[in-house]
Amino acid sequence: MKLYHGTVQDFVTPDPSRGHDGTDFGPGFYLTESESMANDWHKGEPNKHVNVYDISLKKVRTCELRIYRYPTANVKWAKFVYKNRKGKDSRTSYDVIIGPLADNGLNKWFNKIDNKEITWDELAKRINFDKYHSLQYCFKTPDSVNLLEYETRK
Repeated sequence: MKLYHGTVQDFVTPDPSRGHDGTDFGPGFYLTESESMANDWHKGEPNKHVNVYDISLKKVRTCELRIYRYPTANVKWAKFVYKNRKGKDSRTSYDVIIGPLADNGLNKWFNKIDNKEITWDELAKRINFDKYHSLQYCFKTPDSVNLLEYETRK
């Protein structure tokens, strides 16, 4: 399976420890199945490019990687994204987290939660979770990025 990472940095081997706080699934190395989405991640910046990776199952020595997948955008997913974006304690023991890519429009709902204008139950009724269908992959550990084989830079 091909995965794409939009970046302005020059590298081949990903380092999940260089990930930033305040991202959807916390610090890690993020990829997507959509080349065009990866291309948009650093729109307008100099040296913007997309690294292409393939997942190499031949590098799997054991079945000890902990992978969590949010099957759909839902309140559980939104709460996890909220905690990560707000810098709250959302530590996880997973090596890879897969789930819908949130957009910045979700922040207005998070602000309403913070201001106690709505509850999580009200959010569940109001938000259109169906629009969050693009997947992102967050590789959080060195063992997980070992599954990635660099193919090319576009």
